[in-house]
Amino acid sequence: MFPARTDIHIVRKLWHVGMGLSIVLAYDLVLTRVESLLLCASGLGVFVAAELLRIRHDWFNRRIIAVFGPFMRHEEVASMSSVPAFLCACMFVMGIFPKTIASLSMLYVSFGDPAASLAGILYGKHGPSLVRGKTLIGTLSAVLVCACVTFSYYWLRLGAVPNTELVLVSLTGGLIGGCAESLPLRIDDNMSIPLVSAVFLWAIHVWVPCSLFLSMR
Repeated sequence: MFPARTDIHIVRKLWHVGMGLSIVLAYDLVLTRVESLLLCASGLGVFVAAELLRIRHDWFNRRIIAVFGPFMRHEEVASMSSVPAFLCACMFVMGIFPKTIASLSMLYVSFGDPAASLAGILYGKHGPSLVRGKTLIGTLSAVLVCACVTFSYYWLRLGAVPNTELVLVSLTGGLIGGCAESLPLRIDDNMSIPLVSAVFLWAIHVWVPCSLFLSMR
């Protein structure tokens, strides 16, 4: 029996965080942009080939499920998982946007999306529902987590001094990540959240005269 979207499914959420964080650490600290794009493209090719094979061949699907079953949802047993969508989004933001924007947008989906899901499942019934299964409590949780991610990234990775400006930038990042998570788009959140977040982070980077935003590289 595989978990449904409305189940807590902690193992999947930890997998989600771990995969996203690993990609960001490799991109931000170890690999060049080209190397990161090649790595994601290679991973995308492998995952797409494996997904198509397992969907068409039951014997292969059983073997994949034997390994990755703990991370899968019920609806993914006979359909594409969310990994290819996430890798496509990673390639897009890495290829188009400055490194800081790309890294933050990938961290938003890696941490903000699981946080919104967990809070929505556990506490969403205590607040208003939004659209397409979203809840206000889940979205607010994503805002808080994305704000913490932004603060931590600027402080620990870029060496920003904790001050009022950093707090305002972090809150702005949190709102962007949370709003991206709450949008009722008909595409996978693993693709829409980093793409929408990157676009709005870039717009603020261009238009807002803030030293931290202007320093995005």
